[in-house]
Amino acid sequence: MADRDVVLGVVLAGGRSLRMGQPKALLPFGPDGQPLVDWVARSLEPLVERVEVAAGGRAEVARALGGAFETFEDAACRAVAADEGRNVGPLGALAAALDRAEALGYSAALVVPCDMPLVTAAELSPLLEAVARGADAAFYRVEGRDQPLCAAYSVRCVRAAHAALERGQRRVVALLDGTGADGRGLRVQRLDPGEKSAGRLMNVNAPEDYDRVRAIYPV
Repeated sequence: MADRDVVLGVVLAGGRSLRMGQPKALLPFGPDGQPLVDWVARSLEPLVERVEVAAGGRAEVARALGGAFETFEDAACRAVAADEGRNVGPLGALAAALDRAEALGYSAALVVPCDMPLVTAAELSPLLEAVARGADAAFYRVEGRDQPLCAAYSVRCVRAAHAALERGQRRVVALLDGTGADGRGLRVQRLDPGEKSAGRLMNVNAPEDYDRVRAIYPV
């Protein structure tokens, strides 16, 4: 069993939601119609010592949480690319999460995007177990594609994340070929979710996705 006391749970909620046409983090979900970001944050609580939300400067996300969870921005990561005016994308959000975990004294971060409401402990616990056994990063590979935004990361990945940002990268997979804080290559574990869990690893990117998850778990 992974030691939950050394893990920071982070919900990634700073995306622009272009395909949805409205902030995904604020969509109602579950029997009480709570904001999607709140639903996902609460699903992490049994698995980690503390849950925070990477809000990416979105004040509406913090307001939706009503003080129930601490939020933080990725300002430090944005500063990496400020001279060129680049958006640091998902990699910047992950780097911010790892920075936050390290600053608070945690050895790992369990990150989940706010648009993945069907994920349960059955999917998340194996990720934590993999990192507890020595992996630097653990995530699922679904239909031949890595899912690195629903993952567990050791804070040893901080160096690789920032190095990838400085190279102008925005995608999370760019850090995987980097080196950890000890200078060695990162140990990455890709897990097979199985058919049932693969269905729960779906993202709510567009209105039709939202309709699908509500059909599975009605508001």
